[in-house]
Formats: sequence, C-alpha cells, structure tokens
Amino acid sequence: MKKRSVANYHSKAYACIHVIKRDRAILLVAHDLDGDWQFLCGDSHASSEGHVVGIGHLLDSDPSLNELVDLPINSEASRSDANSPWFRKFY
Repeated sequence: MKKRSVANYHSKAYACIHVIKRDRAILLVAHDLDGDWQFLCGDSHASSEGHVVGIGHLLDSDPSLNELVDLPINSEASRSDANSPWFRKFY
C-alpha cells in the first residue's frame, strides 16, 4: 500500500502546463501557507500556464511524489531531475 497523508486524494493542486501535458518532470513541489499544493517543472511561468488538477492524478503519475505527502505547510521540495532525490526546504 502506498504511503499517503494528503488529507484528501481528490484535493485540488496547481500544476504548470508542462507538468499537466507531461512534457517535463515535476522538479518543485510547494505546500503554501494557505494549504494549497503546487507541482511545477521548475521553470518560470505566466499565471495563465497554471492549471487545477486533482492531487491524486499527480501522485499516481510520479511515484516519487509519495515521499512528499507529509510535506508541512509553508515548505517546498525540489530536485535537479526526475531521477534525483528530493530536498526539502522549510520556511
């Protein structure tokens, strides 16, 4: 069974267009002060490139994200590429 601590597997998350289209790997995960989750490729984006998606779809698409389901609010995790380990940063 997969480790999961996300309050609701169907909760919304924000992802950049590159992640949604699976053109690029998720390299940055942020758990914002307001409790929102962001899954980004690490590049700069216009606000119009952000999309809402169910967090479960992202967890299913990249098993390494399951390491981050306990990421506290007001923190982030990043990695240099899809095969690298996650590094957590707390604010």
